[in-house]
Amino acid sequence: MSLNIALTGILASNTDLGVISDNIANANTTGFKKARAEFGDLVDSMSTEGGGLGVRLQRITQTFKQGSIETTDNTFDMAVVGDGFFQVKSGSQIFYTRAGSFHADTQGYIVNNLLQNVQGYKVQASEPTASSEVALGVTLDENGLINDPAVTPFDANNPLTYNHATAVTVYDSKGFTHTLRSYFLKTADDGTNTTWQIYHKMDNNPEMIDGQTVIFDNATGL
Repeated sequence: MSLNIALTGILASNTDLGVISDNIANANTTGFKKARAEFGDLVDSMSTEGGGLGVRLQRITQTFKQGSIETTDNTFDMAVVGDGFFQVKSGSQIFYTRAGSFHADTQGYIVNNLLQNVQGYKVQASEPTASSEVALGVTLDENGLINDPAVTPFDANNPLTYNHATAVTVYDSKGFTHTLRSYFLKTADDGTNTTWQIYHKMDNNPEMIDGQTVIFDNATGL
């Protein structure tokens, strides 16, 4: 029994040395995160005295601490500052890595050393331009709610207070997208013309923009 206990210690030391050796061997490996071996004692559950039976490896954990950032001569080399991973794709499979050694393949895609495609967002090809006007093409049902909506006053969160709603994407001066929602309220119908009140809402901003009134000709649709 004593020999077996001693052997567990030798095996644990060998495992610990293996983990340390791996850390040293990968000192210059891009994106590598050092690991450490964690051990626990073995206890005889059948013994009333709780005698120890040696040591065992419980797990090998990696330390995802921020490493040093180095400058390279490769345009496509990147590094993750803080938490997070690069997302790469091989076929239909997605993988995550901290290694940012990338290059362009023969088809112009950015890949890593395993030829896995780096995933990301579409690049803004030109300088951001804010939306200056919006054109809406809508069909307003004349047979909707009779004249005024059934519930007043107007509330963007209550569809009973307006007849129709639509949304378009607009851009600010930084190139970021926003959602412009327009709400149409039928306020009058004299048989010839239908009068609509329009309100606008930007993103989730609770403040509404009164779009004044727009009159559509029932015959021509203008």
